[in-house]
Amino acid sequence: MPHQSFFQKQTSVKNHSADSDSSINSDSSINSDPSINSNASVNNSSCAGSDSCIGQTPDAGLRTHTGVYISSQQKYDDLQSSGSSLLMVGLFLAVLFLIDVSRIIRLPIGNGSRILTDSVLMLLSGACMIGSHASFKHANEMRAMIVSEEKRRRQIISWCTSTYPALQIDKMIDAAEAGLPDSMEVLTLKRLDMIRSYLVREYHIEDEPYLEDLCEEIFQKTFGL
Repeated sequence: MPHQSFFQKQTSVKNHSADSDSSINSDSSINSDPSINSNASVNNSSCAGSDSCIGQTPDAGLRTHTGVYISSQQKYDDLQSSGSSLLMVGLFLAVLFLIDVSRIIRLPIGNGSRILTDSVLMLLSGACMIGSHASFKHANEMRAMIVSEEKRRRQIISWCTSTYPALQIDKMIDAAEAGLPDSMEVLTLKRLDMIRSYLVREYHIEDEPYLEDLCEEIFQKTFGL
């Protein structure tokens, strides 16, 4: 089943930080110089894709993420479960239909509605069988996707954990923030944001739930939490 990512568990912390920052920014923007803001935006854009600049905007990653990542394996399991359920229902309805038609057991159905009932049983049984076949067929087609997805996931995690160990990530945060945050919650968010920056820059991942799930697993493997 889908699990709730670490990003979503920290939503309240992110929102509190965002509210505080917005109130400060609104006060300071009254007397702000447009030319200064223009120069700041140029400097921020020039830092994109550079290791030395990652983390210099501490609130860049402290935003609310939505959606839950569902892997191909989970989708495969769901399709298999749906196919099995439809197959059992279809077989049950088919048995009822055969019993009623063969008169082995007299079902409590009036003679006037027997033809209609048998027709409904036959149609429902056929629909369930068709749905079951479609689910199993789709599940079989996803087997190759599962292998490909797991291989790519292992490659990404191996690359990130070997290229950016925990000490290097904390050094980058320390350099960008002029010291590590005192709050463990804030430090955790900074670490996750740093990992996220590496993945987006290297692999250009656009699927937000998938990116969040990857960041959480890499964080756990890197910092042993």
